Formats: sequence, structure tokens, C-alpha cells
Amino acid sequence: MADDPVDPGRRAALGLLGAAAAGLVAWRWVGASDPIGSAAPTRSSTSTTEAATTTSSGAPTTSSSTTTAEPESTTTTETTTTTAEPATTTTSEPATTTTTEPATTTTTEPATTTTTEPVTTTTTEPATTTTAAGTGVALVTVVSKGSWGAAPTGSGFVGHALSRLTLHHTASPLTNGDDPARKWRNTQAYHQSQGWPDVAYHLGVDLAGRAYEGRPFEYRGDTFTEYDPSGHFLICCMGNYDAASPPAAMVETTARLFAWAVTRFGIDPGTLGGHRDHAATTCPGSNLHARLPGIRTRIDQLVAVGVELRWA
Repeated sequence: MADDPVDPGRRAALGLLGAAAAGLVAWRWVGASDPIGSAAPTRSSTSTTEAATTTSSGAPTTSSSTTTAEPESTTTTETTTTTAEPATTTTSEPATTTTTEPATTTTTEPATTTTTEPVTTTTTEPATTTTAAGTGVALVTVVSKGSWGAAPTGSGFVGHALSRLTLHHTASPLTNGDDPARKWRNTQAYHQSQGWPDVAYHLGVDLAGRAYEGRPFEYRGDTFTEYDPSGHFLICCMGNYDAASPPAAMVETTARLFAWAVTRFGIDPGTLGGHRDHAATTCPGSNLHARLPGIRTRIDQLVAVGVELRWA
């Protein structure tokens, strides 16, 4: 039996279909053996299809058709790695602590709390506290009239015999800043302006215990009061001792001068008194008058050792 002739167009179509089937089989083999994501080597699948051609004479000619399959596309799946940024740590600053300093307390001392002592209450060591070397005799330096600048004496002195010890004060203030010589000159000038021949007292004493020559001892003193000064040995302390307290140096020199007079003129120390004890006056001032008992005791002590006057 003769073979059925194959239509050339049909034969060509069958060849193409076979080649496609061969390619599909090759793809399935590659896919089953290679894991996803690996870079497997590319395999080429070559399919040779016999194609019947017809020559111009009409006789069929067999030709080889080679179909080359494109290499399999390898799909590489990129794995995206996402690195999470570390969590942001927020550190809260500690709460601010405000410390309030305690209020400053300022204490202002009142300016009126300063007490100024009267200058006349300062105790000045007397310039007369020395004693004669090797004798124990108390010494008193007397500033002479020539040294303190006395004015010439006038006329009208009245002589007398000394028999009493009497203490006075000038009643006008004297401070350490004052010049005692000038004070004694002013006292003389005032008394002479009253018609008296000289300063009214026989001796004066300043704050430092210096003695000042006055009226000559053989002449009686003068007074603005009603008592008779005849026979009174008169010592006047410069200053107002109703207002101030007499310095110790002044008191010591006063005691020495009276002790000298007791010895020199034979006066009874028991006659010691103040001007106020003989007349209506506050002289020699309450503060100085209150020192008379101590002066009286000191006179007895000084008479026992002796007192010497030295004129300067």
C-alpha cells in the first residue's frame, strides 16, 4: 500500500510544535534541579527538526532546522535586609533644683551707741610722782611765774600767818587740749581786773598734776565770797568739779602740796576743808570736795616721808 503523502505545510507546523515541546521539557528539568536564587549554569537545548522542503522539481528535500533556545533567565531574588535603627533613647534631664539662699540680715549698729568719756576723766600720771633718790621724799615740781608767763604783781597785799588748809577750783572747764599755763594766766588777769594785786591763790594744779606758782605764801588771798581768807593756805585746782571728776594726778599733787605746807608752816592737817565749808558756795565742786577725806589720809602718809618742792 502506498504511503499517504504529507502536506508540506503541515509537516513544517509539526516540526515547530515538536521543537517547542522539547524546549519546555528542558526548562522543567532546569527548574526542578536548581534552587531559587542560585546562579545555576545555563544549559542550551538544541532541537533539530527535520523539515521537508520541495525542490523546484517537486521532489521533497530534507533539510535540518536548528532551533537554539535562549538561555534560561536566572532570576536572582535580592533579599532586602532592613536594619532597624536602634531605638532612640531619650534621657530626661534631672529636674532643676533651685535653692533659695536665706535672706541676708543686715544689722546696723546705731551710731548713738558710742559713748565718749569726758576728757577730764582720763587719769594722767602726775609729773610729781618721783621721789628724791635714796631718801623716799616725795617731790613736787612747781612751774614758776617766769615759766608760765605771769604779769607783774600790783600793790595792796595783806600779810598773814598761815594756819588752815583750804581747797578751791576755778569753776571754769579745763580739758587735756587746753594750755594750763594760759588758763593760769587768764585767772591772774581776771583777778587783777577786780583790783587785786595778783592771782588769789597761793598754788594752782593742772590735770596732769603740775603745780603753778601763785601769790606769795606770806600774803593772804582774796575772795568773791564773805569769808575772811586770812591764815588760809589756798590751793586751786583748774577746772569745774561740779561737772567733772578730778584726775588722780591732780588729787595726788594736791595732797603733796598740803603735806608740804603742814611741815613747812606747822599747820594742823585736821583743818583741811573746802571753800564751801567757809562760805555759801559750791567751790571746790562736789566731785572734788568728796575727795577730801582721802586727801586727808594721804597728807598724814606724806608728812611721814617728807615732801620737797622744786621750782622750774
